[in-house]
Amino acid sequence: MFLLKVRKVLLHIILLMTISVPLSAQLILADTNLVCKDSPLKLYINPTIFNDLDFCVKAAGARDGLYYFTSCNRISFDDAYAYSKLMKGDLATGNTQDKNRFISNILPNNIKWMGYSQNPKSEKFNDPPDPSSGFEWMSGADVGFTAWANEEPNNREDENPGMNVIQGCSNGNLAEWCDVDKNDGHKYIAVVETKFNTPPNIPDIKVRWETQENSRSIIIKPSISKYYRVSVYIDGIEIKDSILINVAEVNVNLSLPGGCGDPFVWNPEIITKIPVNDLEIDWFIGENRVQNQLNPQLNTNKEGPTPAGVTVKSKSCNAMLAQDSITFNLAYPFVETNEKDYEAKLNEIVKLDPINSNDQFLYSWSPINGLSDPSIAKPSFMAEVPITYSVKINDGFDCIIEEVFNFTIDPRINIYIPNSFSPNADSWNDELIILTNTGFYGQLRSFIIYDRLGQMVYQTNDTWTWNGIYKNEVLPRGQYIYTLQYEIENITYSKKGEIWLLK
Repeated sequence: MFLLKVRKVLLHIILLMTISVPLSAQLILADTNLVCKDSPLKLYINPTIFNDLDFCVKAAGARDGLYYFTSCNRISFDDAYAYSKLMKGDLATGNTQDKNRFISNILPNNIKWMGYSQNPKSEKFNDPPDPSSGFEWMSGADVGFTAWANEEPNNREDENPGMNVIQGCSNGNLAEWCDVDKNDGHKYIAVVETKFNTPPNIPDIKVRWETQENSRSIIIKPSISKYYRVSVYIDGIEIKDSILINVAEVNVNLSLPGGCGDPFVWNPEIITKIPVNDLEIDWFIGENRVQNQLNPQLNTNKEGPTPAGVTVKSKSCNAMLAQDSITFNLAYPFVETNEKDYEAKLNEIVKLDPINSNDQFLYSWSPINGLSDPSIAKPSFMAEVPITYSVKINDGFDCIIEEVFNFTIDPRINIYIPNSFSPNADSWNDELIILTNTGFYGQLRSFIIYDRLGQMVYQTNDTWTWNGIYKNEVLPRGQYIYTLQYEIENITYSKKGEIWLLK
């Protein structure tokens, strides 16, 4: 029999290294994590980590190059797993009938932990409805032979996934298996398989704080909130931990007041980790005061320069933590404005620019169609049709003003008439084409061409082109006069100019 005393911390370390779970207990402890500035505080390593734990195993035979050991007593699955890792091995693998029978002959009258566990993260896991899915050998061996007892696995442990396997649970066959939930307090004999024929030595444990001290406890006098770090070395393996110690301190946010002035509203803020019942807080703005609130709302009807501020004291530290003040120039937040009329070019990108523009204000434009972003101060849009945009501006304290922008489209730049064309049947510039901007919504009323003698040679009210033909013949080279009339929203516009007919 091998009987050893092994530090409990080693069990935690091994679990951490092998299955990536955190320490089961905080490594660093303190009587409090909130202290007064420059006050002494003791930090110490969790004493339970250094408590001794009986680690007792018995040699139980060997086969296939592996040595087998059993725990001296019935233990939990977590301890059984830790035993296997202390032995640099695994809980027993019974993936063949011979191996399973060999394990059953070890302490045959005892139920034993096997190294066969259900992995909920396995691609094969499907429980429910299949309670036998997702099981894997801890040793990484192939899943082949199984020895489930009748009606096993049944996962009767409140349908909790992640079951573990025990051997010897059936009265009829000591080699058969059942599934159990390790968290239900079950304790059985652990069977460990390993390549090593002796248990490990007691590990060497060392402590080093970031202050370079090596004792299990240190005294600190923190002046600011910060993390304190320690490293514990187990046979050269480093485990790190830290603890946040907060110094009694506060941060004050003296935000700007707002509102239309009846009253003005102020919502300052204190940010701290100190319990509010340990603080004496006194806010003021003008003649109004509020006590012992972290996020108060104060009102005042005073306009013009108005003092405001706060004092904060800690009862337990008997110290002033903050004393801050400011003078606000309180006034109605907006500039009154009338509706504005603008004329935009067709398809022009227009940027709206309200007079009341402030990063702290909230904006809501209407209508939203065509706007780049209806919630910002200065959205843009493409001028395609006459439109009116309005914006409601909120200072953040429900003081609201509205600005209105009326846009019409400049009709004079909607039409372009080339000054020459060449109707010579070469498929290049053979027609005079009146060009309109994309989105033009006007209507043609008349398009007339005159020669130099004033004789009308072409007239239309339904087409925007001319092919240079008069009485079935192409007119001679020369200069011609055009007149154009078109209508936009019941308003008639006229254009007149010269055209060169080339050949």
